[in-house]
Amino acid sequence: MKRIAILVSVLLTSLASAAWAQKSNLAPAAGQSASPTAPLIRPLPNTHSIAELMKHAKLRGRNADPNLKMAANIKVDCKRGGKIQKALDQLSPLSPSVVTVYGTCNENILIQGFNRLTLQGISGATINDTSGGTGFVVDIEDSTDILIQGFTINGGVIGVFCGNLSVCRLDGNTIQGASDAGFQAVQSRATFDTNTIEDSCYGLTSLESSSVRSNGGLLIQQNSCAGVHVDSGSSFAAFGTAIQDNSGLGIEAYTNASLILGSTTITANTYGVLVAAHSTALFVGDNVISANSNAGVAVRDLSYAEFVGANTITGNPGADVICWPQFPATRGVLTNIGGGTTNCVEP
Repeated sequence: MKRIAILVSVLLTSLASAAWAQKSNLAPAAGQSASPTAPLIRPLPNTHSIAELMKHAKLRGRNADPNLKMAANIKVDCKRGGKIQKALDQLSPLSPSVVTVYGTCNENILIQGFNRLTLQGISGATINDTSGGTGFVVDIEDSTDILIQGFTINGGVIGVFCGNLSVCRLDGNTIQGASDAGFQAVQSRATFDTNTIEDSCYGLTSLESSSVRSNGGLLIQQNSCAGVHVDSGSSFAAFGTAIQDNSGLGIEAYTNASLILGSTTITANTYGVLVAAHSTALFVGDNVISANSNAGVAVRDLSYAEFVGANTITGNPGADVICWPQFPATRGVLTNIGGGTTNCVEP
């Protein structure tokens, strides 16, 4: 109502001004003849309704860019030929949007420059690689608050890539069959809730100062190289996570990497956890590391591991916690690994 009152006031003022100007132009001064020309200011026609004036004012206030895209909730049915990428191309990258997906989608997807985008799979939605194993199935670049939820993601050199300072969230997905990594973060941040990453070379990789956190319910299994690889100043925090049955290591941390593990189970890998090359690992309690084919935890090369609270690190051949050259260091290994064996020496 306030907006209408303002428009009416502007309209009445314009009409009064125009009428005064017309009267001034039409009435000649003393000693002058009437001008044959039309008045310089014409009165507004009285045929426009208030609704029409408001419509025109709204149009004038809108962004003039004809290519402006708006936020939206879009449904994509791949069973009927729909494409996720086509839907993404219709959205405003800077506005919150939701894309709901049905069926099996055969495509590789690029999410670039988006803010607050949810990609939600319904009733077993699947995304299959079409690059012949050379591309990323879901490629997230330079984007913030991207949620990938409810998909089975198959193949690719990497199943889901989170890069270029992106923030990625994953929940309720199964990522499998990637030739390199099921999930990879590079210079980015990512969080996982209930997900499964399996049957790839590496399950999850955190590289180049990335930060990855598992909030609970993440299962990483049956990968041929390692379950988790953390490198080059990156971190991995796992709570309520299961890492099992990987042909290589459960977790490997190299080159200034950082691990925090709590209430996490690491079983039936070659080594449970390797901490190397000036890396650190903090075991904050309630971890179970057992039945790996070599040591449960191995510390080497200027690296440090601290065991806090009650952990169960037992049943691994040889030493359950082993210190290798050169210059490993530990704290709590003599008291907080549940009676497991170790060759580590603490002052």
